[in-house]
Amino acid sequence: MKSHLPYFFKTCISCTGNHGGPSRRRCTVCGIVKWKAHYVQETWPAPDDEICCSLCEKAATPDTWKCDKCKKDVNPEKKNVFWNLSDILIIQLKKYRIEGNKIVKINNYIEFPEELCMNKYNMNYYNNSNNYKLTSFSVQSGGMNFGHYYAVCKENDKWICYNDTNIQELDEKKALSLSPYCLFYKRVN
Repeated sequence: MKSHLPYFFKTCISCTGNHGGPSRRRCTVCGIVKWKAHYVQETWPAPDDEICCSLCEKAATPDTWKCDKCKKDVNPEKKNVFWNLSDILIIQLKKYRIEGNKIVKINNYIEFPEELCMNKYNMNYYNNSNNYKLTSFSVQSGGMNFGHYYAVCKENDKWICYNDTNIQELDEKKALSLSPYCLFYKRVN
């Protein structure tokens, strides 16, 4: 199953640190907007099916809110944004889920871009560039109780796989077809 990177921000990203930002709720009836500041770790479960979405969504669970303007109980549209982003973005994918008493690896392939624009997700308090380039990623093969980790890094416009003592160049198609659990993006001006 294939998914797309912007979809991370709803479904399978862990985002931590002091770069958090406000959460916006908008009444779907009258359009009034309320903001709430927060600095917490956000984790959303990875899906079983492909969904195209962004940080802006209607609440997936019943989360009614009494609108101050129209006085109706609504399921608000929510949007999480960042005040500011760091020079390096580390996007960690949630690769396991709990099913009953077992922890199961999620093997969905997620298509990830080499260039990432974060304009929609950042209030950009310091007026920095919101454009990022993929510099490296980590891959885990195996399961929860066993596995092997290796890194793939871009050096001089070539993708290099560092797998223990085996270091080899990968063509771009092969590198971007791997299924990473952690992506490293660097800000570009």
